Amino acid sequence: MKSIARIETVLEKHLATLCRRLNGLKERKRPANMSVVFRSLAVDVVTDVSLPESMDLLEMEYLGAAHEDFLRGFTEISLWNRHLLYVNAVFERLRKRLVGMQGETALHLMDAVEGQKEQARRVIAN
Repeated sequence: MKSIARIETVLEKHLATLCRRLNGLKERKRPANMSVVFRSLAVDVVTDVSLPESMDLLEMEYLGAAHEDFLRGFTEISLWNRHLLYVNAVFERLRKRLVGMQGETALHLMDAVEGQKEQARRVIAN
């Protein structure tokens, strides 16, 4: 019950952010890609509940569209892992270059992945 109550609280917080941002876009007569919006909402809620902090994509410009564009490319590249065992090692070496090309979104995503790795190590150790 405690977990469900926490998720409800987190969801309400992010829904309030979403409504505020959508109202702001409406006032400025700007469109919003609802597909991106709902994915960003889901990512914010899941990361807020499961990681030390939320990714706050709904606070980003264009409601996280840059993050989604990055993930689309990142997912296609990571599929190479099925065929090439060394892709992950190459990505580790190219981390700085990748961050330079993709900007803060890549850094934020990579930090989140590192956080998940650390969290998994702690769970396994206990």
